[in-house]
Amino acid sequence: MEAFMVSKLRRKKILIVLDDVDDSEHLKELVDRSLFGLGSRIIVTSRDRQVLYQIGVERFELYEVEGLKDREALQLFNENAFMQSFSPEDYMGLPRKFVSYCGGNPLALKVLGGTLLGKSMPRWNSLLDKLKKCPNLKIQKVLSISYDGLDFEEKEIFLFIACFFKGADLDQVINILDGCKYSTKIGIDDFLNKCLLTITENSLMMHDLIQEMGRGIVIQESPKESGKRSRLWDLRDIYNLFKNNTVRAKYIKEF
Repeated sequence: MEAFMVSKLRRKKILIVLDDVDDSEHLKELVDRSLFGLGSRIIVTSRDRQVLYQIGVERFELYEVEGLKDREALQLFNENAFMQSFSPEDYMGLPRKFVSYCGGNPLALKVLGGTLLGKSMPRWNSLLDKLKKCPNLKIQKVLSISYDGLDFEEKEIFLFIACFFKGADLDQVINILDGCKYSTKIGIDDFLNKCLLTITENSLMMHDLIQEMGRGIVIQESPKESGKRSRLWDLRDIYNLFKNNTVRAKYIKEF
C-alpha cells in the first residue's frame, strides 16, 4: 500500500506548506523532491535557520521575511483598528505612533489594532503611555517562543544584550561577556539563526519588540521592586535605589 501511494504521488504535482517548524528530523525525507511529481513545491517556515540548514537548505531557495513597510503596516493597523484601510482625520496621527512602535511586525499591528477597535481617543493615548512601561502580553508571549528554546547560558547572554548592549560593537560585547565566562560567540550565532539578533556594520542590532520582550522578562523577576531584579538599565530606577541604599541587582548599566 505504501509503495502504491509513493508511486501515485510521483505522478502528481504537490504543494506542501509546513509552518513554524522547529525540528528537522521529520522533514529530511519529506523534502526529497523525488517523492513528488515534477513541478511540486514545498514551503517550510521556521524561526530557526539551523533547522533549514539541517535539511540541506542549499538545495532550495531561502527567503527571509522582512517587516512590513510603513504604508503596508499602517493599512494593516487601520483594518484592525477602524475596519477600513485609512485612519479618520480626528485621530491626529495616533495610528502612526502605534505603527512606529510595532516596527513592521504584523502580529503586533493586528493585536494592537484589534485592542483599540471602537475605543475613544483618550483610551488610545492611555494605551500608548502604558506600552512605554508595560509591553502587551499577547505579543510578548509569541515573541518569547524563540527565547524559551535557548539554554540557560544563552538566555543570560540574550538578556545582557537586550538590557545593555543593543547597538554596541560586536567585538567589545564578546570580550566583555567572555570575561564573565560565557561562550558568547556561540550564543550570538544561535540568536542570528533564530532571528533574535542582527549585525549591522559590526554592531549588535535587535528589533525594538524583541528588546522589549527581553527587558520584560527581567522586570517579571520582581515587578514591584526593581532592586530585586538581576539587571537595571533605567536611570530613574538606578538613582532611586542608590539614594535609598536598596541595591540588590547583580548588573547595572553605566550611563
